[in-house]
Amino acid sequence: MIYPEFFPEDRKDEKAELKVFEQLKKVADDYDIFYSKSFVTDGAGKKPEYEIDFIVAIPEQAIVCIEVKGGLIRYDGMKDQWTQNSRVMSKRPDRQATSASHALANSFSESIANMPVGWALCFPDCQMEQGKGLTTSLAQEQLLDDLHLLHIDKSLPLLFDYLKKQYPTRNGARRWQYEKFKSQLLRSLGFVQMLSTKIKYDAQRFTELTAHQMDLFSRIATNKDIITSGPAGSGKTIVAKTLAQDLVNDGKRVLFLCFNRTLANKVRYEFDRYESLIEVTTFHSLSRRIIEQFDATWWTDNKNNEAEEFWNLEVPAKLEECLPHIEERYDALIIDEGQDFKEFWFELLFQMINPEGRRLIFMDQMQNIFGHYTSIPNKSDFVEYNLPENCRNTKNIVGYLSELLNEEIPSFDKSPSGEDIVKKDFKNGIELQKFVLDEIKSLLNNHNIETHQILILLNSSKADSSLSEVAKVGGMPLKSLDNKGRMQRDAINYTTINTFKGLEADIVFVIDIQMIDENQRLEKLYTEASRARSKLYLFGY
Repeated sequence: MIYPEFFPEDRKDEKAELKVFEQLKKVADDYDIFYSKSFVTDGAGKKPEYEIDFIVAIPEQAIVCIEVKGGLIRYDGMKDQWTQNSRVMSKRPDRQATSASHALANSFSESIANMPVGWALCFPDCQMEQGKGLTTSLAQEQLLDDLHLLHIDKSLPLLFDYLKKQYPTRNGARRWQYEKFKSQLLRSLGFVQMLSTKIKYDAQRFTELTAHQMDLFSRIATNKDIITSGPAGSGKTIVAKTLAQDLVNDGKRVLFLCFNRTLANKVRYEFDRYESLIEVTTFHSLSRRIIEQFDATWWTDNKNNEAEEFWNLEVPAKLEECLPHIEERYDALIIDEGQDFKEFWFELLFQMINPEGRRLIFMDQMQNIFGHYTSIPNKSDFVEYNLPENCRNTKNIVGYLSELLNEEIPSFDKSPSGEDIVKKDFKNGIELQKFVLDEIKSLLNNHNIETHQILILLNSSKADSSLSEVAKVGGMPLKSLDNKGRMQRDAINYTTINTFKGLEADIVFVIDIQMIDENQRLEKLYTEASRARSKLYLFGY
């Protein structure tokens, strides 16, 4: 792990250290890496005497202190003189690094006395002449230039091998000793990490993990018919959209279906320039379009029918009448959120595809909050694939989802741990409302969060919710999502899970959970909680 998880906002001017930080992040799974540690060795209230830019440790084995110097670095052996951008350096970097490593070893001598503690110099803005040490005291392994940084996965093992050879009698610390050292060191770093920066870092991680999921899926993506299952946050929608993109790039006509109108609007907006090759819609809207195309009078005469059997019986029967008359069928059918589709819907949709066309269905049966799904016709014709790992939510949120289901949802090791979940029950709706308003104000004013990063999920209409009388939060208007399923900027957005299903937000407040029907509680809470990427609040009374 790397500590802190992202480079501090107030140190972004330290370009050389930032460059090293970004490279070290790439190997953070194999090492413990700590950024910027100062030491005061004599008396309280004094200025730090030593500062270590990076401490890199192989747990329980060895520790290296890395001194970073940006710019063009040169050493003149004749004058025994260091220069930085042609100016003589008042402090020799090798002596700085040596003194700092000694300060570290002495400060934590109780826990790491048996671990080799060494040092290295890093010059990220220049390349040193290979094969020549800079001084008699500096081994080649102790020098990291920009080429070494680019290949940090190979450079660090060489450095640690060199260090261990210098201390052959030190065979490492016991686990409890090393953990004590690590705990004490972390407490002393003292970085305050803004939530906005954490969310940026989370987003980078999620992008990497989703790409990994896509890579795994690509191994079977050439199969004609595929049913892909996976828990919330496993990247199903992104994989579905990527496949759709590939198909339209090949000139194929694609029918992309969602149950959720808001999700369909969002996906349609993303594929706007491919309108001639892809139709993104819902089953209900598709049915209406086809029926109106072949029998507009029937639709006009029946469109105001609110009886349940209208959509369950009459519309499907009329749609089936129209299907034989469709002249041009689709080359591929992609269904996202397939657990929201009824069995006979699949039967009708399959008739709209060319005989050699592809059928690609993505689903999570735990999100079957409408109770529609029973089966897929001729399921044996499909290759079934599972995307098991969550790649959208922090480990803390995935842990909560696992508790809900009473079964573990796997997370990638590289998934960010994330913020603690805030779960509270209030005495009444007024208390709930006050807490939500105060918390959102704090996010906006103290954590540099932007309004469109926050979503409030209601479990009723706004008029019946704890926020019924609220028009503004933190001076910003409270608004529902726009008609393309996008978060509105310069507003705090709200909606219901029925509308937001299949979508996500950085920070999600789930409120009035006491209103959830007990028969749907598990599925709804699971679906609602999984909408939050980085920070989740769960409130009821």
